Amino acid sequence: MKILSCNEEIADIKYMYYLMQITHIQSDTHKRYWISDYSKIQVSLPPLATQHAIVTRIETLFAELDKAVQHLRTAQQQLKTYRQAVLNHWLNNDEGKWEMVKLKDCTKKIFAGGDVPKNNFSEIKTEKYRIPIYANAVKQKGLYGYTDVSRVNEPCVTIAGRGSGTGHTEIREEPFFPIVRLIVIIPSDNLNNSFLKYMVDSKTMAITGSAIPQLTVPTVEEYEFSLPPLAEQQRIVKEIESRLSQATASETYIENSLQQAEALRQSILKKAFSGELLASTSSATNDAIPTTNEAVPEPVEGTVSEPVEGTVAEAMKGTTVASTGSATKLRNKDL
Repeated sequence: MKILSCNEEIADIKYMYYLMQITHIQSDTHKRYWISDYSKIQVSLPPLATQHAIVTRIETLFAELDKAVQHLRTAQQQLKTYRQAVLNHWLNNDEGKWEMVKLKDCTKKIFAGGDVPKNNFSEIKTEKYRIPIYANAVKQKGLYGYTDVSRVNEPCVTIAGRGSGTGHTEIREEPFFPIVRLIVIIPSDNLNNSFLKYMVDSKTMAITGSAIPQLTVPTVEEYEFSLPPLAEQQRIVKEIESRLSQATASETYIENSLQQAEALRQSILKKAFSGELLASTSSATNDAIPTTNEAVPEPVEGTVSEPVEGTVAEAMKGTTVASTGSATKLRNKDL
């Protein structure tokens, strides 16, 4: 780890901090990159007054961006609350009319995935390797790669059994190969697959592990719930999906907006250090934060003048320390 201090005669420490956020090098070996590469990178240093102005503009825009992101995060949480309310209403409000069963008594099989099939594996889908491999992840539904052998050939529900996505469920309809303790639940003929997923989603399972959250097969097997007749399960699934479709669309909208916000953050930094960020006339910071249907605004010619050339090392002094190892505004009508 490297601790850096600033050469205050030529550089503002916040200016250098933000500049270093977009100054990258390839670092795929164990050599000392600060000495050999990073410290020698040529950077443009405008007068200190201009650096201060750029930092102020960056932080003003970032504050507006953070506010928009916080609104999105709040709406995201509200949608989770709404989703749980819908599930609880339709699945946990039977007033004792349905039989209570344990999951192990209404499923064909419950098991956890194992190791990656190393000798027949591909990161991309090919003519030979067409069977998806799924792991404990939320992104891309946990897709890890492809193989030529399947371990599951029936419709089922999977539960992420380990890591930050523990408890996340997916419906699987096609053959696949589960790995890394991904829990697979194959329902019996009297249990609708979608009903199973929603029922699992409606409950809080006992997650163990203080450092790495995890679910175990024995815990899942003992999970109890009310099981209505199959026709009633199908009716309930239709009722739930009709109510959750808009929530799902809004969740997708929010997730895309959060990705756009991060892209805009990087755009702000790039424009700041290319001389495009400092506006000559307008002071309206909201112009830089578009709504969903707006494009990122065209850059305004900046006022950075008389920069000096220097290396990162000339602006920052380093000390080595040992180491152990488009933004959017959410609108009410979208909820």
